[in-house]
Formats: sequence, C-alpha cells, structure tokens
Amino acid sequence: MSKGITYHIITIVAIFSALGLGIFIGSMLNGEQLMVSHQSKLMTELGGHLKSITQESETLKKEISQLKNDIGLKDQLINCIFSDYVSGRLKGYNVAIVMTGDKELSEEISLLLQNAGANILSVTSIMNLYQIDSISAFNQIKPVRDDFRLNKADNITTYAAESLMYSILSGKDVDFINETASKEYIEIQGDYSKMVDYIIWVGPNQNGREYINVVDIPMLNIVKKLNIPSLIVERSSSAYSAMDIFKQSGFSTIDNIDTIYGKISMLMVMKGVQGNFGTKESATSLLPKLSVESFKQLNLKKNN
Repeated sequence: MSKGITYHIITIVAIFSALGLGIFIGSMLNGEQLMVSHQSKLMTELGGHLKSITQESETLKKEISQLKNDIGLKDQLINCIFSDYVSGRLKGYNVAIVMTGDKELSEEISLLLQNAGANILSVTSIMNLYQIDSISAFNQIKPVRDDFRLNKADNITTYAAESLMYSILSGKDVDFINETASKEYIEIQGDYSKMVDYIIWVGPNQNGREYINVVDIPMLNIVKKLNIPSLIVERSSSAYSAMDIFKQSGFSTIDNIDTIYGKISMLMVMKGVQGNFGTKESATSLLPKLSVESFKQLNLKKNN
C-alpha cells in the first residue's frame, strides 16, 4: 500500500472519529447549528480524501497493468532466445532422472534435456521404498553388494535405497532394479545397463520431509561418493519445499524448475555452476551469476 493511500485512510479514520465526537458534544451542549456546521465541514474533507484514494487506486492499477505487460514481453523475448541457447548445450551427457515426488515434472524436464542434446538413460520413480522395513523384505530382492562398500544402515529402507542408487549409477545389477520394480517399490523406465554421468533429482518426497533423510539424502550421498554431479529440483508451487535440507547437505538446487528462469539455471548448473537458485527462502539468487568471460566459455563448450 502506498504512503499516499495510507495517509488518506488515516485521515478518514480521524474524520469519522471527529464526527462521532462532534455529535456527542453537540448533543451535550445542545449546539445544533455548530454541530451541523462541523459535520458539513468534515464531510467535505471526507469526500476529498475518498476522491484522492480513488485516483491513486486507478493510478496503481495502471502501473501494475503496465508492469505485467513489460514482464510478459520480457518473458516472450527470453523464450525466443532460450531455444537457441538450449540447442546442443548438453550433447553427450548421459542423464538419469530420479524422483521421490512430482512425477508430472519428469516429462517437462526430459523434453528440455532432449532439446539440449542429452541422452536420458533412465527415469526412476521412488514410490514405496519405505515399505521395505525388514530384512526378509530386503532379501527378497537380493541386491549385489560386493561391487561397492555400502555402510549397512540401521534403517533397512535406507540400506535398500543406497543399494538401489548404486545399481542405477553403475549400470550393474539390473536384476535388482527390475525385482524392486516388480514388487512395486519403484517405477522404472529406460536403460539401466549403462553408466550415468549426471543425476537430476526431482522432489520433494511425496511421503513428506521425514523420509528425505531416510531415502533422498542416503541415495544422493551414494551419488556424491561416486563423484557424479547432481542437481535437485522442484517446482515453484510444490506442496512443500525441502531445498533447505539439500542445501545444508551441499547439493545444488533449483526451486522453480517449472519456470523459464529455472530452466536457464538448470542448464548453467549442469555446465558446472554450483549454488541454490530460485525464489524460495533457501535460494541465494534467482539465477546464477554469469560473467561475460564465463558466458564466452559456455559458448565455446557448446560449439565444441
């Protein structure tokens, strides 16, 4: 609310207070003529302030409308430039998408990655992994654990999550992935027999924040141990945000991947920029800072 409108509202409140006081005093002193004169003067002032509020409100509406038009034109320009910026930028990247929430985002992200030239190896949705809550349930899917030294967690779900992530990244033990999918702990799509060199993690966990430290973080820690770059994303209107947890664990995040700004940030992060971007509280800025020199380097990488 502008200072001008605030002033007028305060003045109107004062006028009504004065009217009430005038009526009270007039009735006490029987000064009918004085009361009428005072009321007339106050009503005239009230009319003037109401007119000023109306005029300022109309001015603000016009300014807001103009700002919306300006933003719309800028977004159109960005969208036009973006298609050229995207083309071929991620050529040669073997990407795996893993989701613990917001499955609707996977198609949008997949399309962006494909337009950028990336090879999407697999799309994995972690649905009911938390239901692996016993050794017997875990042993039914029999992962191969000799290939990587996993720390057997007290939580069976966490241990299963770590084993699953290693299988996704390494291209080994596809049978374990298929068996886990057959038990409907996960949904799978794509080729799991090849090594992954980038992970896009889509959240937040559909089962709530309490499962992030049980499933999401342990799986991403395997990614970190294998020295594979990763990026955690969520939409700007997600049911809740978990970016503060991922940020604290040292992962790069984008909390508005459904916007053109989030998509630009995604390409820049996948090219080596690190940080936490978007519009939510955990973000440090809307977009990564890009100097002229680093922009030239990105273009050189694209052309190569």
